[in-house]
Amino acid sequence: MREFVVTLRCGLKFVVKADRVVLLDRQFLALVVALPGDGDEPNGETVALFERAQVAAVVAKDHLVSEERCDPIPNRIGEMVDGDIPF
Repeated sequence: MREFVVTLRCGLKFVVKADRVVLLDRQFLALVVALPGDGDEPNGETVALFERAQVAAVVAKDHLVSEERCDPIPNRIGEMVDGDIPF
């Protein structure tokens, strides 16, 4: 399990412990924990759910080199292209 830093366009940042990031559909991004005996199950147990259009970035904390405060990022709703992944 690792820690993921999730930055939202409104300027909020969350640190969530999970095994992986999953795109549930075109609208939601989930952080999930593998269940014992999960095997090849792609979803596992969802521990955090974010509206995809509001997510600016998702970074595994152990790969994060630096962090700084910044202004909120304008919303891009309506500008998303098929297959656009916000991380």
